[in-house]
Order: sequence, then structure tokens, then C-alpha cells
Amino acid sequence: PAVLGDQERGLIRRGLRLRPIVFLGVVSYGIYLWHYAVLVRIDDWLGADLHGWAFLVVVFSATLAVTVPLAAVSWFLIERPTMQFARRSLTRLEHPPDQG
Repeated sequence: PAVLGDQERGLIRRGLRLRPIVFLGVVSYGIYLWHYAVLVRIDDWLGADLHGWAFLVVVFSATLAVTVPLAAVSWFLIERPTMQFARRSLTRLEHPPDQG
């Protein structure tokens, strides 16, 4: 529902345009890719069998604190340059230079 209707109105749409939320959207694929590996490492590092609120507070918070910066780094060093390269390559294929 947040994508339908007038995009300039509504509390949810305003919230989705906040810079931190937009940033998380940009790096969300990296968050998806890295979160499990980070979660496993943090769980191993803590060496405790945390459950319930302790898991949510400690492990989740630590995973989030490590995963988001890692996702941002992978966005700037891997994803964005790869997409730019692909875009340039596609443009060259669509518009080859004159053989004149």
C-alpha cells in the first residue's frame, strides 16, 4: 500500500523517505548477504546459549551493528562499481562506435 496513491502524502511514505531508511534500502542486499555469517560469528564469539530477550538485545544488536557497516562497504566497493561497469558495457553494446 505504501507504493500506491499520492507519493507526497501519508505518514508511512514520509517515514520511508527518511535518509536512514533510504540508506538501509540501498544497502539491503548487502545486509541480506552478510547478516547470517555475522550472526554465526557473533554467536560463536559470545560462546553463550542466549535465548529470548538476551538473544534479541545482545546478539541481534551486535549483528546489526556489524552487518550494516559491512553492507555499506560492500555496496561502495563491490555492488555499485559492478553495476556501473555493467551499465557502461550495456551502453557500448547498444551503441557501438562507428567503424568508419
